[in-house]
Amino acid sequence: MAAAIFGISFGNYGCSNEAKFAGMPMAAEELPVASPGATLQTAADANAEVETPAVVNPPAVVVNAPAVVNPPLVNNPPAVVNPPAVIPPTAVNPPVAAPSNWVDVTKVGPNLTLQDQLTGLSWSNMRPNATWQGASDHCGTLNYNGVSGWRLPTQTELMNAYAHGIKIAARANWMTLANIQRNFWSASSYSDDTNYAWLLYFENGYTHYSNKYSPFGVVCVRSAADANPSVMTTTGATITTTTGTTTVATWVNVTTVGPNLTLQDPLTRLSWSNRRPDATWQGAIDHCSALTYNGVSGWRLPTDKELLNAYDHGIISAARSNWMTFADMQTYFWSASSTSLTYLAWFVYLGNGGLDATNKGLSNSVVCVR
Repeated sequence: MAAAIFGISFGNYGCSNEAKFAGMPMAAEELPVASPGATLQTAADANAEVETPAVVNPPAVVVNAPAVVNPPLVNNPPAVVNPPAVIPPTAVNPPVAAPSNWVDVTKVGPNLTLQDQLTGLSWSNMRPNATWQGASDHCGTLNYNGVSGWRLPTQTELMNAYAHGIKIAARANWMTLANIQRNFWSASSYSDDTNYAWLLYFENGYTHYSNKYSPFGVVCVRSAADANPSVMTTTGATITTTTGTTTVATWVNVTTVGPNLTLQDPLTRLSWSNRRPDATWQGAIDHCSALTYNGVSGWRLPTDKELLNAYDHGIISAARSNWMTFADMQTYFWSASSTSLTYLAWFVYLGNGGLDATNKGLSNSVVCVR
């Protein structure tokens, strides 16, 4: 194709552009002729700056290093909110000094025998769990450290053991604290239904009843009287020591003056008033301490153990007119004993020996002792 300048074609002359302008000086204003196939360039074009196309949003070069989002300030560590107090772990079965009334009376054998000097009862270590009958049979045939004559303790004896510090007496190869934190069978049946018997939880002294077919903890006791299974006689009372039950023949009338009887438990020598007006726990304490009964003062509210002893020693059989009738006893009587929760106090249902705790602000029945 022929090149075209200013719209004129040289193709009609049959010669090339080079021949046309050979030897002729080129004016400054004249444009050079382009070679065939080349694009002509003006002086303005020659002096123009070459524009480099801009790179649109070049990608950032990331070398395997993800950005850290909100890095923590090294010089400003976060504050600790309510840091927990450092509390050393509680030791299991920590060594404690046993009360002085608990004495090691072990003669032979690998296991301790401890005796409560306040009651004279010796206590075995914990035996295998069993039903009530199984527990009774186990203790009755037990040969412990070569010694026989053991039996299941009564409800009152279990209560006494708790009150006398059996929990604090806990030690290795006898009954540890872990052993004591359970329910133990007593030999005492529930009077309203003999398919049930009383239990005691040594951890807090709580006593309640359960059917005799459930397995619970077992511990056995013996005394000098138990070693010779005969009937031990005390003034005014007969105690059958082989079974752990107590049968009281007579509560003694110690009334000297006045219209109302004062009866005495011959085993504890406590004198008992008749039933007083119902009151709160504090009201019961105040009433007994201020009481003049048949002209006699010096009365107080009985402890939980004393109420249980009264039941165990036959207070129901002692019921009579112008003292406390059987109907009088079919209710809940305050004891002077608080629980570990000081707003609660123990009470006893004298109709069946049941022990429980309730709020001191409630009203229960009252009887006084001296």
